Amino acid sequence: MKSYADQTRKAKKSNFKVGDSVLVKQEKRDKLSTPFDPKPYEVINKKGSMITARREDHQITRNSSFFKTVKNSPHVPPSNDQTYDTINLKKDGNRCDTYPTSDLALKRSSRIRKPPDYLKDYVCER
Repeated sequence: MKSYADQTRKAKKSNFKVGDSVLVKQEKRDKLSTPFDPKPYEVINKKGSMITARREDHQITRNSSFFKTVKNSPHVPPSNDQTYDTINLKKDGNRCDTYPTSDLALKRSSRIRKPPDYLKDYVCER
């Protein structure tokens, strides 16, 4: 009976462990509020689907459906779209400054513009 109910309700085991960093669901206050509180909590206790987490002096106990694990990835500095070459020194010691490259001179397609045929009888100055 239980296994059938779990299959039909698509129940899963929670992957939370003591010591994990988690984000907690927060109430949607307005259009711009995020679904999860951006400051992470640390799991300190787990009993079934009930999880207790702590952040500084604040401690909460919620169902596991209110939590989301934070993947701790190594810090990667943000990359810039433009590539900068620093000052390069040539072999003879002269400085060669290089600046970011960008395609500022975008050329629009040009068509041949001419006045309409019904204005051929008139003299138009350009």
